[in-house]
Amino acid sequence: MILGGIWCPSSEVTVIGQHIKEIRKRNRCFGEIKWVNVCPSKINFYIELAYLLFSETSLSFRCIVADKLRLKHQLFYQTHDIFFYKLYYFLIKKKVRLNTIYHIYIEHKDCHSQEQIQELHRILNRKFWYRIGVKFPEAKSVISKDKLLLQLADFFIGAVGYRYNGFSTSEAKMTICQKVCALTGRKDLNYPSRYAEEKFDIFEIGLQ
Repeated sequence: MILGGIWCPSSEVTVIGQHIKEIRKRNRCFGEIKWVNVCPSKINFYIELAYLLFSETSLSFRCIVADKLRLKHQLFYQTHDIFFYKLYYFLIKKKVRLNTIYHIYIEHKDCHSQEQIQELHRILNRKFWYRIGVKFPEAKSVISKDKLLLQLADFFIGAVGYRYNGFSTSEAKMTICQKVCALTGRKDLNYPSRYAEEKFDIFEIGLQ
C-alpha cells in the first residue's frame, strides 16, 4: 500500500501546469496522467514527466510504503479508513518547514473522504501549532482530473508501487521505472530512502 504526494510552492503551480500542458502537446497525449495509462506509445511522454520533476527545483515527491499483510487494525481500535489517513499524517509531517503555509489536496476516495480529511487537517494544526509560521489553512478532497499535480503524483506512486509489488511484465513500465531510478541514483524503486531525501523520498513505515 503506497501513498504519496507532490510538493510545490503555490506561486509555481500555474507555471508547472503550463509545462505539463506543453509536454502533453508535444507528445500528443491529452488523457489523464495515470500510471495505468503507461504504454509503449506513451513512453516518451512519461519520461519527459519524470525529467520535469527532477529538473524543476520547485517540485519534490515523497511516498510512504506500508505492508498491508502486517496490518492489525483491531489491536489499535481503528478502521482501515482511519489508518489510511494516519499514513497521510506521517507522509506530510517530514516535509513540514518553518514559516510555511500548506494547502493540502487529496484525491477524492469516497463519500466519507472529506470527513476524514478534515480530521487530518485538525490533527496537523494541533500537532504543529508550536512551529513558527507553520499553518494548514485548508485540506480538501478533490477530483484528480482537475489537478495536474495530483495526476503527476499518481504517476510516481504507480512507479514505486509497481516495483514494490514485484511487477515486471510491462516493458514500457519497466523502462519508466529504470529511467526514474537513473534520475534518483537508485538501483531500483523497491528500496526505501536511507534518510529523508528532499527530491524523491521513499519512506517504508514499520508496523507492529
